[in-house]
Amino acid sequence: MVWTRSLVSRILICAIAAVATVSVGQAATLYVGPGGTGTGTSPASPVGSLNAAYLKANAGDEILVLDGTYGAQTVAARAVANSWASNVTIKPAPGANPIFTGSTQVSGAHVTVSGFTFDHFVAARGGSDYFVIEDSILRGGSSFNSSHTIIRDNQFIDGENVDAVRIQGASSIPGPSTDILFENNFIKNYRSTDGVSHVDGIQIINSSNITIRNNQISFDGNAAGILFTPTVGPVFNVLIENNFMVHGAAGLNNGGRLLNLGDTSVHGISLINNTLLGAVGMGKGALNNNVARNNIISRFTADAVSNQPIHDHNYIYGSTFNITLSPTDVFAAGAMPSFANVSNIDLHITPANTVNLAFGSTLGAPTTDFDGQLRTLPYWVGADQVLVPEPSTALLAASGLAAAVWAYRRKR
Repeated sequence: MVWTRSLVSRILICAIAAVATVSVGQAATLYVGPGGTGTGTSPASPVGSLNAAYLKANAGDEILVLDGTYGAQTVAARAVANSWASNVTIKPAPGANPIFTGSTQVSGAHVTVSGFTFDHFVAARGGSDYFVIEDSILRGGSSFNSSHTIIRDNQFIDGENVDAVRIQGASSIPGPSTDILFENNFIKNYRSTDGVSHVDGIQIINSSNITIRNNQISFDGNAAGILFTPTVGPVFNVLIENNFMVHGAAGLNNGGRLLNLGDTSVHGISLINNTLLGAVGMGKGALNNNVARNNIISRFTADAVSNQPIHDHNYIYGSTFNITLSPTDVFAAGAMPSFANVSNIDLHITPANTVNLAFGSTLGAPTTDFDGQLRTLPYWVGADQVLVPEPSTALLAASGLAAAVWAYRRKR
């Protein structure tokens, strides 16, 4: 072999890369199994609980939960985790369908929970900062008391006598929970069956800097789709955009509103480019900075005329109460847009639509719509920016590729 300078250089580079790889290390995989008493390092030697695995984990590690039935789970606070730069991910092992017979509560920081079905209560407690829950089904209600929280791509369905989602500050932290993203979730059929419980889709208490985006939320009965409750702590700086929301009740009272600010001290609320089949109750309050813009609204009610929110470029097709319309609002009583499938919270505008929705403002508007399509002039009001007619069923059936592309695009 001829030892050329080029060859030596390549060998040195490979050696340095190998050393670097060894020094950085690789994320570990830990295993949880029913009744496990092992080391957690293999499926044959699992630990017995989520907390036991979390106590062994380091930043970036993965915890796989094996098939079987587990009791209530608590992931306790762990001081070292507060400084981690990446989350530990807890998810079912490939092909596994673990069952939890009690609540799941997380107090430890930097935890991602992914891909489970929860029939019981799920909570992120005070101290569980940088908590993520994704791609899961939640039937037992949930509460998020942590800051820097991401709740995305989940289904909150078929719950009874409990709010689907609570976002609230914890008594153990100084001030409200902050920096919450609630995105691409589906809420349907949470209901009161005991005749006593007040069941909301999302109740927000003592929290700030919240983004609620690209969700589908359906609500029936005398409850609210999104309810702001500032009486136990401040609620401020909430952006609500590109959501489809349906309320089955016709009532205009506080409980029956699809979106209810609940108190005039709520401030910094921006309701922009949503499609809302239901009543919206919204006031400006003393802090003078709540905004409703570019929305499709069934019924719109505000505080006294002297204390109304900033509102413009909304399409209102049902009724108004206690409100003076902006010159840019369109009140078209009875002229309901044509929606794709209300029962499944699909409020895309169909080709049968005959009302003008292409009059939105660019001020504060999202750059994309519910489907991730780029908004272009003229901006449409509502969550669905209609750019081209949706392809017909016959056209999609004629091209499997076209169907696949369209399904992917709509999923986004």
